[in-house]
Amino acid sequence: MTRPEVAVPARSRAALLPGRPARPVRQGPGRRRRGHPRPGGRRRRRAGKDAARAELAASDLDPARVIVRVNATGTAEHPADLAALRRTGYRTVMLPKSGEPRAAQRVRRQLARRGALRDGARHRQRGPRSPRRRTSSRVMWGAEDLIASMRGLTSRFPDGRYRDVALHARSAVLLAASARGRPAIDAVYVNIPDLDGLAAESQDAAASGFTLKACIHPSQVTVVRKAFQRTRRRSRGPGGC
Repeated sequence: MTRPEVAVPARSRAALLPGRPARPVRQGPGRRRRGHPRPGGRRRRRAGKDAARAELAASDLDPARVIVRVNATGTAEHPADLAALRRTGYRTVMLPKSGEPRAAQRVRRQLARRGALRDGARHRQRGPRSPRRRTSSRVMWGAEDLIASMRGLTSRFPDGRYRDVALHARSAVLLAASARGRPAIDAVYVNIPDLDGLAAESQDAAASGFTLKACIHPSQVTVVRKAFQRTRRRSRGPGGC
């Protein structure tokens, strides 16, 4: 019987689009301070997560082709996500914002599943020593939440290029994954309308050695697949989203 796996992604903040630095929130009448939730917002988010778990339980997708992203360890929603997963046959779990290796090990034990993708600034600093053999099946990096975790504003310059610190993290994750023989997944491209920029970044990811590139919108899938197929046709086989 095939044992399920665990997977862990990158941190992404859709509000920080490439080339669009975050705008400061004005203070004054009618303005709500950043970090103060709107009334009922937490209740609506919880209802949305409950609905997503119900959809997961009712789905009949092929478990071999599905990665389920759970909430990060230490959050209030994480135990409920694991409880929902135990009632399904899905084998691969994406564990986000994992700053230390033992988090993936704990999730694996809780689900009786092995493998993990890890993410987080502290984890990336360890570079080639990670991912470890028994806790990682794939490795993914992410830019926006990495920058946010360091109190930055955006991972990209106004023209869409990554800032140096993001490029460093991207390279470190790819090198570490290659050293351990793990597939590496490139970060999402959050500027959804910019398909030309997505195509260029996907071609670079494939040429650099990434196995896949994560997508966050259906319109991105075809673009990413074409970019990987065009690049990999000259190298080692198919890739994509």
